[in-house]
Amino acid sequence: RDCTLVELDGQVVAYGRASWAELANGDAQVECILNIRPGARGRGVEELLADHAMRRARELAADPALARGRPATLVAFVSGRDEVQRSVLTGLGFLITGHGAQLIRPDLASIPELPLPVGLEVRPIDPADRVMHRRVYDAAARAFADSPGEEQPTEAKFDEFVNDPRFAPALWRVAFDGNRIAGQILNYLGDLEADGTRIGWTEGITVQPEYRRRGLARALLARSLRVVRAAGATC
Repeated sequence: RDCTLVELDGQVVAYGRASWAELANGDAQVECILNIRPGARGRGVEELLADHAMRRARELAADPALARGRPATLVAFVSGRDEVQRSVLTGLGFLITGHGAQLIRPDLASIPELPLPVGLEVRPIDPADRVMHRRVYDAAARAFADSPGEEQPTEAKFDEFVNDPRFAPALWRVAFDGNRIAGQILNYLGDLEADGTRIGWTEGITVQPEYRRRGLARALLARSLRVVRAAGATC
């Protein structure tokens, strides 16, 4: 019921989802994603998916087991390239509350050598060490806890994390202060593209609050660029 498909002439041209999310700060929101093929944009598909999302959001917000007396915010994520979708949602009363960006380093040359803050060290993570994987997961949840829209960590989400095909502890760069995790980047490789390129994703960049503003993320990122390069990334 969260999902809907739109077909045109027997072909699926769009997919929409509106699903409940428990946030780390105790609030709740319904997250809406509308994926529409470029050739189908501006033909009324946006309105169909938005109508489904709003109806589903009202159903979810009316469920006492989910809402527990709390209001829920309906949030839509829109690509900056989809002007039609943004226009339709704005016309339905949505307000732009934030922007995101995907940054790419077009090559992996001239990576600087940057020292870790004094007293910290990077240690390898055993791909079979589930206890350490859980510590890494919990550290990320703590570091992101104050970020807008951050979802509440759950056992189900941890299972998704460790069973994701992109899960690659051997590529992670995790900094320790004694036995404490100070910061981490959970790197992984993207798929090999038809043109022979492959993205090395330096995702999940987190530093614990007490270790911020010391250059740790910068140093971990430089190391991450080298590790994904060695693993076969081209950008």
